[in-house]
Parts: sequence; structure tokens; C-alpha cells
Amino acid sequence: MELRDRNLLDSAVQEAYLAIPYAFAKLNANAQAAENYELAIKSFDSETVNLDASIAEINDGTMLDKLLQARCQRSRTAGSGSSRKCRTRRSRVTSITCSPATISRKA
Repeated sequence: MELRDRNLLDSAVQEAYLAIPYAFAKLNANAQAAENYELAIKSFDSETVNLDASIAEINDGTMLDKLLQARCQRSRTAGSGSSRKCRTRRSRVTSITCSPATISRKA
């Protein structure tokens, strides 16, 4: 049951969510099997919502903007001494300079 505390994107975790209630059902512990199947359904539904949100962000371009912004911020905290700046407009990244290489994304 410890596996269920880990990331649901891990296939071993997904298998545990289904194997545990299956084992309870084989032991004729039907109430426990039903509880664990319901927990699996809730967890999978929650992950489906997260995946749908990510797909929407990819389709409207905001996912790339967030990734570029996060990269720039990580570069700032690394502090290699080169000039770093992130310019945004209306919460959208328009251009990023993080290191000798320049990354640009026009809105």
C-alpha cells in the first residue's frame, strides 16, 4: 500500500491501485475491495483532470511560456554571472535571455 503514496504517473503505482482491491476481492473482503476500487477511481479521475489541464495549456501556448519562464528563473538562481532577464507581457513570455544562448518566443 506504500506505493499508492507515490506519483500516480508511475506504472507500478497504477498497478498497485488496482492490485490491492483485486486481492481484497479474491479474499472475499468485498467492502475493502469496493473502498479501494473507489479510491483508485478518485485518483485516476483527479489525474485525468490534471492531464486535461496540461493538454489545454499545450494547445493554447501557455505551457511553453511557463516552461521558458521556469528555465529562466532556474538560471537566475544558478547565478553563472551572465546577464539574465525575463520580459513578460500579460503573463506571457515574449522573450528570454538566460545565458550566452538566447531563447525567444514571440506572443
